[in-house]
Amino acid sequence: MTIDEMKKVKEERGYSFDVLSAYSGVPRATLVRIFDGTTTRPRRATLDAIERVLGGDEHQFPGKKYHFGLSEIFPDYNVLFDPKLTPVFQAAEEAANPYGRQKHGLTASDYLEMHTDKRTELIEGDIFMMEDPLLIHSEITQYIFTRFSDYIREHKGTCKPVVSGTNVILKNDKGDDSVVCPDFFVVCDKKKLVRKGVLGGPDFVLEVTSPSNHRNDYIRKLGIYANAGVREYWILDPQKRQLIKYLFKPDEPATFLPLEATTGVGIYDNDLQIDLTEISCMIDEDQMREE
Repeated sequence: MTIDEMKKVKEERGYSFDVLSAYSGVPRATLVRIFDGTTTRPRRATLDAIERVLGGDEHQFPGKKYHFGLSEIFPDYNVLFDPKLTPVFQAAEEAANPYGRQKHGLTASDYLEMHTDKRTELIEGDIFMMEDPLLIHSEITQYIFTRFSDYIREHKGTCKPVVSGTNVILKNDKGDDSVVCPDFFVVCDKKKLVRKGVLGGPDFVLEVTSPSNHRNDYIRKLGIYANAGVREYWILDPQKRQLIKYLFKPDEPATFLPLEATTGVGIYDNDLQIDLTEISCMIDEDQMREE
């Protein structure tokens, strides 16, 4: 794939440099230099990492076509007019013009001073509605929390595992602040712990997706977590029975795993193993429950 071909696919899929960086593991600055022609002879490994994304299936590396319901292969993910996935202040505008986002520029301080009876998050200056978690959502999160908590205690670690409900405050140099509530995360730098939550990127983040939050977990949060210094990000999708693992290191591509066997946690050099088969069994049990 030539650089011009890469540019074309990047544009067609609507990948920002932040998202392409997170998907491929190639630093954002390196991508910019390659695509604007400043770097004339990129490393082969770097090009391979980029091509692995741009030449891969879009359902594995979701872009604008996938997330705006234009994919004929995955019609169930048509979210164009889903208000749960659009900023609460601009649902109508995005429905009319889905690819143009108007920034409202709320800061983290503005958001934290607001009072609402709705579950929301601030993502890059915009407020997004959140759906109440299903039981399976909570069960998976609790399982992951227990595995991490036991491991940290057994190894006399100092990192702090935290379940959903705690604000993670991520400030952006451009002024597009975010205040998110990951389903589970681990913080190793205790200086980041403040009374209102966590200030700065955790070391590890897990998001368990639901039909209403795919775009946020797969696209928006992926970019902000990568930029905030998160070391490892997992997206666990019960519907697809798939885990996507991102280790934000140079030339480290995303890993896509079915919910089978076990997988290691990168920040612990894979010494901590998570049983994905057990999670799959949880999903089986959940599907047998009454609505």
